[in-house]
This record gives sequence, structure tokens and C-alpha cells, in this order.
Amino acid sequence: MQDDQTRNILLTLRKNSSVLKNLLGKATTDVIVSKNKLLEAGFRFNYITDSTTAKNGSTAYFCYGYGYFILENEQCLIMRRKDVPE
Repeated sequence: MQDDQTRNILLTLRKNSSVLKNLLGKATTDVIVSKNKLLEAGFRFNYITDSTTAKNGSTAYFCYGYGYFILENEQCLIMRRKDVPE
């Protein structure tokens, strides 16, 4: 059985993934939103499942099948992993 801390972490990761999915909506590739919009939706930036470095050197952070890049001016580009169906 999972302890409370592990359960809370998994719930937060699922919530983050859900927030990214909902903000992405029906967009076929990606969408740009403010960091504040993510925070207002309950997103917690310090909880991710993995990260990767893009060819241009920027870091993409993921919560399961959905991810984001942190852009300038407090903006984030939200995207779906290529292996996640629309």
C-alpha cells in the first residue's frame, strides 16, 4: 500500500497532467498560456514526471503525456507528446 506522501505526489502529477490537457484543448499541436493561468488552474511547477532538452537547448517538462516549455514574459507553451492520441 502506498503511503500518504506517495499518494499525494501521484495525485498532484495527475492534476498537473489534467490541467495541461484541459488548457491544450482541441489544439492539434500546441498552445501558449500564461504561467498565471496554469497556477490559477492548480498547476504545480515543481511536480513533473520527466524532462528532455530540445535541439535548441531549452528544456521541456512533462507530466505523463503532456508537457510545456517555459517561454519569455511568464508564458508557457503547452504540448502533447507525439505518442499521445488527440
